Amino acid sequence: MEIIKAAIAQLVPHLADALVTVVLALITLIAARLSAYLREAGKGERLASAMLRLNDAVGTAVREIEQTVRPLVVAAAADGRITPEEAAQLKDAAMASARRYMGAHVGADLKKILGVTEDDFDRLLDAKVEAAVHDLRLRTKVANVQPMVTFGP
Repeated sequence: MEIIKAAIAQLVPHLADALVTVVLALITLIAARLSAYLREAGKGERLASAMLRLNDAVGTAVREIEQTVRPLVVAAAADGRITPEEAAQLKDAAMASARRYMGAHVGADLKKILGVTEDDFDRLLDAKVEAAVHDLRLRTKVANVQPMVTFGP
């Protein structure tokens, strides 16, 4: 019995060291996974915030162009209809206005988070402007009012 007690007494410090090493390794692993989770959660929150800001900026810009610039262009037109070139100018104005409302940092964040180039971001912004114009047309039709927004032919 004394031999077993002596063997246990010699093993306990070594087992304690091994156990501490295993616990520290587990804590490190858990901390790394928690860090990765929080980093991804933060990325998702930044993306959601940036997309919300983008959608708001585009909607505001399209309504601004609809209320301020487009009536002037239509009034200046001989037949009251805008040409495809004028429609493109209105769309460009809406995109430029959306970029101003959004701010450079939001555009940079979106490009970084989504991993897209400037051209890809321009296509995204173009699609968002077209969608906002379409939504405005639908709301106008639902309200039973003649739609005024047309960025295209």
